[in-house]
Amino acid sequence: TGEGVSCHPELVSGSLQMLNHRGQSYVQKMLNQVQHDIYSPKRTYSKNRIRPLTLSRKGRGKGSFPFTLPPSLKKKSAFTLAEGATHVDTSNNIRKAAFTLAEVLITLGIIGIVAALTIPVLIADHLEKERVTRLKKAYSTLSNAYTLVLQEYGPPQYWDVENWDDINAMFAKYIKNVRICNQGESCFWIGARKDLLNNSVDTITGGSSGASSSLVMSDGIVAGIGSQVNFDASMQYYRETGGTISNSQVMHFTVDINGQKGPNRWGIDTFVFDIFSNRILPRGASGTHANTMCSPVSYTGSAGWYNGSGCGAWVIQMGNMDYLKCVKGNQKYCSQKYSFN
Repeated sequence: TGEGVSCHPELVSGSLQMLNHRGQSYVQKMLNQVQHDIYSPKRTYSKNRIRPLTLSRKGRGKGSFPFTLPPSLKKKSAFTLAEGATHVDTSNNIRKAAFTLAEVLITLGIIGIVAALTIPVLIADHLEKERVTRLKKAYSTLSNAYTLVLQEYGPPQYWDVENWDDINAMFAKYIKNVRICNQGESCFWIGARKDLLNNSVDTITGGSSGASSSLVMSDGIVAGIGSQVNFDASMQYYRETGGTISNSQVMHFTVDINGQKGPNRWGIDTFVFDIFSNRILPRGASGTHANTMCSPVSYTGSAGWYNGSGCGAWVIQMGNMDYLKCVKGNQKYCSQKYSFN
């Protein structure tokens, strides 16, 4: 523990006895070694690996040193600690593990296959959720604006308007951060729009179904008002019926939920909202005109006016576009009716 030789009379006594038996020079060397060990800096060792060195006294005999190592250190290879070391690890099972090039390549190949199978599905699911969200937002925005229009101007049969542009302006008053897009700006995509089954069916120019202007919302949603007949015939319909019966003369908003961006296809990013005397309903809802216009298994003619234009009710109410899975060939989704009576 750091005390001098005088604190250990047994060391001195043993050394003197050795002096008598083996001579001055040998014993002197041993004494010098003992003194060196006593005054040298001490080190501590891990209890789990190396036990503290203790000297035990043995019987004294000629030619033998009277102090022996404890059993735990016998038959151990000698070693020298670096200065400042405090512990020694004596474990014999240290091994460096590594992957071979073949193992790495196989793992990367498996990851690539899994990614190729799952990433397209994840992207499709993300796009579907985004489209559902944007359609619901468009419907909510137009419905809230119509409620305020009714409060100020009354139902359509009482409106003092001369064209579709006047009606667009009425709605624009109650939609935040909206602008009226003139016909020359082509805020609707001017190319041929496709139906649900990817057939080219129509071109929306300027507004929608005769509208010469459209509403462009801050998030890129474009909505144009019109009908399947001309403006005068549509307004006459409201004056005569009160706008409670759905037919081809009812006003509607054609909505493209992402403006100029593709795919510009009915039932995917383009939908129709019918305007009644007291509310707006997405086409495909019970009571709307040609509410069977969301058929993933029939052509345009048998589905009504632009197959896919009536999918909005399903998307808003059910929160999905499962009919597209039928279009892509999954027969499990082809027997479902995607409209409401």
